[in-house]
Parts: sequence; structure tokens; C-alpha cells
Amino acid sequence: MFKLRNRVQTQDQPDSHHRQSSKPAPIGSLVGEGVVVDGDITLPHGLKVVGSVNGNIAISEDRGVVLVHAKGDVAGDVLASIVHIAGHVRGTIRAKEVHLYKTA
Repeated sequence: MFKLRNRVQTQDQPDSHHRQSSKPAPIGSLVGEGVVVDGDITLPHGLKVVGSVNGNIAISEDRGVVLVHAKGDVAGDVLASIVHIAGHVRGTIRAKEVHLYKTA
């Protein structure tokens, strides 16, 4: 359907041996299962989403990571250096690296 020229990688599971240009910043915040955030989130470090975010997510750290768990749902745009998606994102993703998993 779409040809993305190696910008998007589809994987069954996160690969701990995947080579990256620099080590990602740590994930310092969590939207836990059952939690719903209504509004935009701007953080200086990484974010893991297991619950729901109804708003945009922006990570200001140069190596910032957003991880959307298989149970996670984001209704908004995602801006980060590295984005891992195993759940649902309904919005625009702007990142240097995007990793899609089979549950996405």
C-alpha cells in the first residue's frame, strides 16, 4: 500500500540488539493502564503509554522516546526522536525512528 523506504520497521517484539545511532534517553514517565489524560503532554524525557492520551505528546529531549504499549491509545500527534508503537496512535508521528509492532 505505502512504501516508506526503511523509515518504518515492523517487528514482532522489541529487539534489544537493534543498532541505534545514539543511546535513547530514559523513559521517566508513565501513563498507566486505566489512566486517561485529556490534554497535551510535553516532557524533557521519555514516556510510556499503557492508558489513554487524548492530546499531543512532545518529548523535548534530543534522544527522547515514546513507547505506546499494546494496551495504549493516543488520540493526537506524537513528536519524539524515537517512537515505538505496539498500541494505537491516531495522529501524525514525527520522529527520527519509528518502530511498529504486530499489535499496532
